[in-house]
Amino acid sequence: MRRLRSARPSATPLAVAVRSRRRFLGWLSLGLVAGATGVAVLRATGYEVPADVRGRLKVLSPWEYVVLRAIGDRLVAPGEVNVADFADSYLEDMAASDRADLLKMVAVVEHGAPLAAGYIHRFSALSATEQDAVLTSLNESSLPLIRAGFEALKAIAFMAYYRLPASWPALGYPGPVAPRSLQ
Repeated sequence: MRRLRSARPSATPLAVAVRSRRRFLGWLSLGLVAGATGVAVLRATGYEVPADVRGRLKVLSPWEYVVLRAIGDRLVAPGEVNVADFADSYLEDMAASDRADLLKMVAVVEHGAPLAAGYIHRFSALSATEQDAVLTSLNESSLPLIRAGFEALKAIAFMAYYRLPASWPALGYPGPVAPRSLQ
């Protein structure tokens, strides 16, 4: 009786090693993707925004609102001005590409800048002192694009603050010459 030969020759040790390495790399890649997805989901949750605020947001997502509010509290008088409310209405009239760039910078401040400054938590979860350190690192960044993005965020914060009549005396501005009824 004749033995039937297998159509496939027996695997060499090198072929087995290559298949094992490929299988390992495939599982490793899958694990990394799953882990990154889990981290992204965890970092995108936990933003507390009141329902009335959430309902009136035109441009900002709830997490962007929380981040801009935290940035505003660190750059201008905390509690006196809501930079996020101003930014939501200001960004509505901004060109779509500019708005997208600014919102990317908000994401950098929330997720990337704290890591670059040595903190493991997102910006909105840091203490006031840690937030100041992150903002200082953005202001002093060696990357011109990061500094420019931070300047844009500062400009929005200061526009929100200086439009309030309570800020005018500190600037020596007496207020508009025309009465409000004529404006």
